[in-house]
Amino acid sequence: MTSEIITFSEFIARMAGHSLKNSYKYHNKEMSKDKMDEYFEGDYEIHLHYLIETWKNYINDFVGFKIDYNRQATFMELWNYSQDFPCFQYRWLDDIFVHHILDNAVCLK
Repeated sequence: MTSEIITFSEFIARMAGHSLKNSYKYHNKEMSKDKMDEYFEGDYEIHLHYLIETWKNYINDFVGFKIDYNRQATFMELWNYSQDFPCFQYRWLDDIFVHHILDNAVCLK
């Protein structure tokens, strides 16, 4: 890993993006490249924002206070810091790809 300094918010966004891409590819193994590209140009951003906000809310609820998402450290330091937070799970990815909770018109804040 790199020694690049990032914020905890950026770390969560990277983790969400990585998890989302892997899960989408897993759930759509037979999909054509054109359809995959269409997803990443469209619904991907909505799903990404959903994951980021859901994970942040979950972290805040888990620790019982507002986390400093501007906390800066290397990726590995933030990885170690986040190991106590049970939020980086596939539960929300199943909501998107198995339960299709975001298929209806919704307004995400």
